Amino acid sequence: LSGPEEQSLELWYSVKELVLDNCRSNEGKIEGLTDEFEELEFLSTINVGLTSVANLPKLNKLKKLELSDNRISGGLEVLAEKCPNLTHLNLSGNKIKDLSTIEPLVSHGASPLLWDGRGWYQGILLSHLYGMLFVFNYVL
Repeated sequence: LSGPEEQSLELWYSVKELVLDNCRSNEGKIEGLTDEFEELEFLSTINVGLTSVANLPKLNKLKKLELSDNRISGGLEVLAEKCPNLTHLNLSGNKIKDLSTIEPLVSHGASPLLWDGRGWYQGILLSHLYGMLFVFNYVL
């Protein structure tokens, strides 16, 4: 590519916020989402049909990741490597069944904030749990 096409791609890859909510993933991959999005700080992939985060590209500057309403049930340990500057992660509405699944996030410095329908709480409360948000290096 050269000229206007190359400039267009450079602009596209300099995007800081990308919302792909309600798009469809293809076999767990989001087509076109690559590690060339070097400036990306916010990514929203709500209800895209993800079953894993294994196919996410390395996004060094990503701070906020919305993964709610997918079918993710594990494999979260790769986020520490793929998104080293992540500060907020929303996993609400996924298929996480036990706390061992989120343990890699907690050991990476995340403080889970859990939603029970009335408010957000820090700590591990599984009864009446509706949502889960992780805030890294956060102190209440």
